[in-house]
Amino acid sequence: MSAFVILILRALAAISLYICLGLIIFILWRDLFKIKNSSDIQSSAILTIKNLKSGESDDFSISEIFIGRSDLAHIQLQDDDTVSNMHARIFYKGKNWWLEDLQSTNGTLINEDPIVTPIIITSGDQISCGKTIIEISLDENSNSHAI
Repeated sequence: MSAFVILILRALAAISLYICLGLIIFILWRDLFKIKNSSDIQSSAILTIKNLKSGESDDFSISEIFIGRSDLAHIQLQDDDTVSNMHARIFYKGKNWWLEDLQSTNGTLINEDPIVTPIIITSGDQISCGKTIIEISLDENSNSHAI
């Protein structure tokens, strides 16, 4: 083979590699936007959480809510010593709201039953974190988006 043919083959191989790399980057970029848009759609359900002890109620339109004593928690239960810093997590996935215990010291209960794995929650469910009981209300018909 002549040097010219080898040069052409190397150039074609390099071009093919760049086209392949560009295609991979394009697919990843497209999928990234699909995930972002689907999370906006999924998190459109409003969740209302009412603290039955204090009577305080908060509406959430985000897809992940943390409960605990930490300043980083969305629902702060700082006056309850039986609640862990990051006690539980409520999140929206697959068109359902889920509750997950974050390996808290005293556990998390839903309707007086302890949870070990994430569980789907529905309107009217009562969640016990330590001595605090909160009640869930869902509004699935809302068109608000995640913040």
